[in-house]
Amino acid sequence: MLLQTTLSGEPLGYNARGFRASSHIAEVLRAASASCRNQARNVDGVELLGLPLWLVGFSKAGTVLSQVLTEMAALEDARRDATSVTEVAGACNDDAVRLLDSVRQVHYLDAGLNCHGAHMTDARHADSIAARASRLQLHVAFHGTPRQWRDTRRPWIAQEQARSASLLRAAGLAVSERMYCEGVQPGLRQHFQAIFSAQLNTVSCGM
Repeated sequence: MLLQTTLSGEPLGYNARGFRASSHIAEVLRAASASCRNQARNVDGVELLGLPLWLVGFSKAGTVLSQVLTEMAALEDARRDATSVTEVAGACNDDAVRLLDSVRQVHYLDAGLNCHGAHMTDARHADSIAARASRLQLHVAFHGTPRQWRDTRRPWIAQEQARSASLLRAAGLAVSERMYCEGVQPGLRQHFQAIFSAQLNTVSCGM
């Protein structure tokens, strides 16, 4: 879903060309819809693509969320610069557009890498995403544990998370941050415990 990565899967920056992440997720939703129609009795017209969507990315999967946000920003740029709907369609396929417009919440769940780049830190993208949020609800939530946010060997994780949250908030987006296992010695167990502890209801998700 990422345009360029290292051999171990770390992103070499984020680029919206091809809208790979949103197109792939849309394909997954279409396949799931088809499976529901095939297996469920008396269920017609099941279509998941286009329904309000919450995206959750755990650990390394935070890179997929950053790619989606990058594509969301690119779509808004295309809409701003286009003189017709046809021009927007030429920039981004219909399924990717439906997917991106359906996203209501994005949850980074203890995201981080052994290198830089897990979080979206481009101010230009933040501004474009904020323009989209003026039309469509969007909340970006960051959930972390000491394993990632207090790792002295990888200080860039906390730095990039803080920058991403700051840029999005400054652009006018709804942003929340929550730390779990506060005061506990960083460890791998708490990293996975975050999956079960995460409070995804952003109404009460504050810091």
